[in-house]
Amino acid sequence: MVLHRCQFLFVSVTSAMDAPKTDESPALDPAVDEGDIIEAKAELPPRIDVLYQLHATEADQAAGHALLQHCRDGSVESVKQLVREGAPVCFVTTSGWTPLAVASFNGHLELVQYLLSIGASGYYKEQQQAPSSPSSQGNKKCNLQNTPLHWACYKGYPQVVAALVAFGFSVDDADSSGNRALHLACSNGNFSVLHIVLAHTTDFAAKNMYGNTPLDMTTDIVTRKLLKKLQTQSTCETCKELFSRTRRPTLCHQCHAINCDIDPCTTSVEVPWSADDSAVHSIRYCRTCIQFLTLVEMELEAVLAAKTSHISESLVKIHELELEVRAAAIPTAISTEDATSVISQVEPVAKDVQVKALIQALGQLDSDVADIEALKTAISDAQEKSANAWLIKRASESYKQLTAHTALVNEIKRLLVERPIKVRSSIDFLRKSWRDAKAEHVSPILVEAAQRVIVMAESEVTLYGYYMLSARIDVGSKVYLKDMTKLANAISTVEDKGVNETLLRNARVLRDKLFAEMAMEDALVNFEAQNDGSFAFIDGTRSSTLLEALNHRNHVVTMAVETATKMEDSTPISQTMMDQAKELLIKLKKDIKDEQKVKAWHVNDAAESEVRSTKTNAASSRRRKLRRRPRKARRGKRKPRDKDKYVDRDNCILITSHHTLIGFAHETISSEE
Repeated sequence: MVLHRCQFLFVSVTSAMDAPKTDESPALDPAVDEGDIIEAKAELPPRIDVLYQLHATEADQAAGHALLQHCRDGSVESVKQLVREGAPVCFVTTSGWTPLAVASFNGHLELVQYLLSIGASGYYKEQQQAPSSPSSQGNKKCNLQNTPLHWACYKGYPQVVAALVAFGFSVDDADSSGNRALHLACSNGNFSVLHIVLAHTTDFAAKNMYGNTPLDMTTDIVTRKLLKKLQTQSTCETCKELFSRTRRPTLCHQCHAINCDIDPCTTSVEVPWSADDSAVHSIRYCRTCIQFLTLVEMELEAVLAAKTSHISESLVKIHELELEVRAAAIPTAISTEDATSVISQVEPVAKDVQVKALIQALGQLDSDVADIEALKTAISDAQEKSANAWLIKRASESYKQLTAHTALVNEIKRLLVERPIKVRSSIDFLRKSWRDAKAEHVSPILVEAAQRVIVMAESEVTLYGYYMLSARIDVGSKVYLKDMTKLANAISTVEDKGVNETLLRNARVLRDKLFAEMAMEDALVNFEAQNDGSFAFIDGTRSSTLLEALNHRNHVVTMAVETATKMEDSTPISQTMMDQAKELLIKLKKDIKDEQKVKAWHVNDAAESEVRSTKTNAASSRRRKLRRRPRKARRGKRKPRDKDKYVDRDNCILITSHHTLIGFAHETISSEE
């Protein structure tokens, strides 16, 4: 029933909110830049004179209603722009609303502070200076007017209430129904607003026009008990002195004990409105609560410092190893002693070794959750005692960081338990913890180190997959070249990522075995004779003669056998291919010898043909010379020519030369064998 009596106070809100909106802005010339127009407008001083809607021109009414709308929306920049353009700051609607009242009603603190700074409270100062009317109490005069403080108390905006009280608005002013700030604070039930009002008033039993006290309008049980205690208690609980004008009663913010406002009975403490707000306000604590509060804050500071220091110390080694990992891939600078000295370069330390050392150190980090819960307990105690909000916020952020830190370390340890890592989905939990740690601003040292673990795990899973894919290949062949190439590329990619040593070693052995078998397979393939008389191999090599082709094939097979023989200790290749290669080498040696003999006989025949041709040509030349010789006149009977003699001589020479060449050919063949 009490609330029903007060509802008529806020009927005017609807009429003010439903006021007609006007948007009468002059048309802009499209040829003129908008920035030039803004610069051309003169900035007028704020119009702080009170302007009632009934007395305002249409332009002022439009500007006033626009100002009210922006105050309702909380647009500070728009309000400032309208004020610079000459909008009436103290514009009063027919229902009594002003820009300051609208901003207070909607809880826009920044806008309220701006309006107060430019003099928007002039209307209410004018009302305070006006002749007062008899109050409901009979002997006291008051002005019944709804103020921004009344609206802020009714809506429950403690920061706005504190700003208005600090500016000079009185909590003892009555609204149009005779309600004071305490009446409205009790009807709202906001305890922070109630504390502010109680700290600035001593009249806890004031009545409104309907005879209701703040206690009558209270809806909260705790507030009702508190008001009853304030009305009945007359002495300080600490010093036992009577309350007076110089010793006013005050409420402890923590235990709600009623003490006087004189130190050390109560102590005023500056605290922020919230953890995210830089503004502070004063609240009072009794002697006992301030001691407990100080102790709780000291304990929280100590626990927070201890946990933070422990985490920082544990990451020192990780940071050192991370620097070593970065430096491992950087070669040492080249130095020259003189112009004739040999340039030497020191080989860098293998990055893979440093990454493995870093991962091992990560697995040894402390991840005890009990230490973090000790900080959580200290935070809970501080919150219970209403400790400094900034300290609680800092501790809560540290708690979240430590929780994310511990979760990330635990995921790293879990992932490193069983190596090699075979399932890619097992990395998802670590990746999620890494994202959470990054969002909570965990130490960048741990975040970067965890990222290396994720890269290592991804590389290990990839290598394991290609290794298992290639392990199904019985004998390396060009048919499986695609899978073999993937395995080789995976090995070269993950060699410096710190993957499992056993997996990496087995993958290398399998790679060498498969490629050796493929090379053996190519070596066993015979060459092909071409139409031009040459011989072509499978790798594109060509030989002009058969003997050259046999020698090249013998060299290729020999190299393949030597490579396979070196691998017998680790992973021997197919025994069938080895036997075929050895048999082929024996056959190739025999074929090479036979081809050499054939080549020698061809050389012999060519030499014989050349000798016969030479002798035949010589005999023919001699006979031609004899025919051309002139006949001499003989006195006696001519002696007959002995033709058989010349023939026998020529035949003897021919036969002798033939036997000489045959003997030379036999000597050549014997030397080659």
